[in-house]
Amino acid sequence: PIIFAALVMHYNLLYILLLLTLCRYWIVNAIEPSSNAPTSSETNNEKEKLKYIPEIPELSSSIKDPAIWKNGTRMIFFYTPWCTHSQFMKPLLYDVIEQLYYHNLSDIWVGQIDVSIHSDIVRTFRIKTTPTLLFLLNGTRYEFNGEVTVQNIFNFVATIMSPSFSEVNSSSDIKSLQRDHDVLFLLVHDEELDADWQRIFTLVSKERVLIGCFIYTTNINLPNEMGFSLISLPGIVVLKDGKAFHYTGGLSKYKLTLWVENEQFPSLPVVNGTSFRTLLALGHTKRIVILLLTSVNQIPLNEKRALEAVRRVAESRKLHSGYQFTVLVDQEFSEKITGSALSPPTLYVWERNTGFYFLFEPEDKGFSEKTISSFIYSISSGKGQPLGGPTYTGTLKHYCFVLYSLVQAMISHRPILSVFAVVSILAGLFVCITSRRKYTKNTIIYQKEKRKRSRRIEEAKRRQGEEELRRRQTLQESHEEEEEEEEEEEETDKNK
Repeated sequence: PIIFAALVMHYNLLYILLLLTLCRYWIVNAIEPSSNAPTSSETNNEKEKLKYIPEIPELSSSIKDPAIWKNGTRMIFFYTPWCTHSQFMKPLLYDVIEQLYYHNLSDIWVGQIDVSIHSDIVRTFRIKTTPTLLFLLNGTRYEFNGEVTVQNIFNFVATIMSPSFSEVNSSSDIKSLQRDHDVLFLLVHDEELDADWQRIFTLVSKERVLIGCFIYTTNINLPNEMGFSLISLPGIVVLKDGKAFHYTGGLSKYKLTLWVENEQFPSLPVVNGTSFRTLLALGHTKRIVILLLTSVNQIPLNEKRALEAVRRVAESRKLHSGYQFTVLVDQEFSEKITGSALSPPTLYVWERNTGFYFLFEPEDKGFSEKTISSFIYSISSGKGQPLGGPTYTGTLKHYCFVLYSLVQAMISHRPILSVFAVVSILAGLFVCITSRRKYTKNTIIYQKEKRKRSRRIEEAKRRQGEEELRRRQTLQESHEEEEEEEEEEEETDKNK
């Protein structure tokens, strides 16, 4: 409404500015602060810490030189001064630096850069939003994706700085790792490991150290102890969902990287809004099959049946290559990506590149392995009906839903302030519409007067032209009469 009012109004700008200020105060204060926001005591403690910890050095555009950032270990914080998320994340970096010093990781060089000043840095480091925290280890780029806490950032750095893969010798070692990691990539070889296999596995593990745990063993009897067998030696398997899946792509870093990217998540991970963003950042699957549930603990019978059916389809791996199956337990986040209110249990396929989604409507058949597989096969063949997305109707529907959700959240948290803001907006619209009507009426009157003035000017010019024409004709006639009189006088003189 404010944008509409600003467009249709040609004056009363002071009232518009006042209304915008009120609405900004309304939006900022109406919604409850997140659990990540620091309290007043935490803010005071952070200010006390900033007195004793030196400032993080500000970088210049020279950092984009590959000779600088492709050598050594660097952590760079990209921010903008007006971004509230950047202002919240910046003090946490001092705590992270303190943790790094405490754990003997002080050789990491930390810097920050304002992308609003150095816009050319955005293209060099592929920065899409602020704040962004990058870790550069000898030219390898790692981007932090996750909930912004000191512990999560430190774990992010510690994971990168730790060895990319470790050695295991028994099944008990693997079982202890499986308690902390959902996905394990295991390289099994004998005492004489081929140098090419070692080089490829090392490169891939360094690049993908954030997405899984990479291990190797020289115990060729370990696969039998874990209940699976290898096709050949050396062999690479991924251990997840209680099963082992073999890599059959051959000696190729590109094929191994694609295989690791396809196998980096469990068959059916349970995610919320934050972990879903992490999945999008680390994964490369274009289509994501989302089962929306209220929770995974003590769920109703209908949601449990839907979960079991989707789990069977996901673990069958028939659609493993082009789809990533997930269980989403964040209904608010689901409403954000679809732009519509969906009630659990709901199954839909969301395209990350276009924003379209395909809704599963089981009707009387309900959730079953057959109906879900048929639904996904129909999408693959292009027979599905896309909803939402960047179309005009979908965009309009999405914005209307976002506005409705925002107003609903504001009224539920700040009813008095919300009523005041709504009344102010309605008053502003009334003033805008009234002013527009007055402007339209005045414009019509002005156009009429302008046309009348134009007609009067044209009439005066016409009359002036006629008078000038008559004056010229009179002068010409008088001049002709004088010439005739002169000729007559000359004739008379000649005759005399």
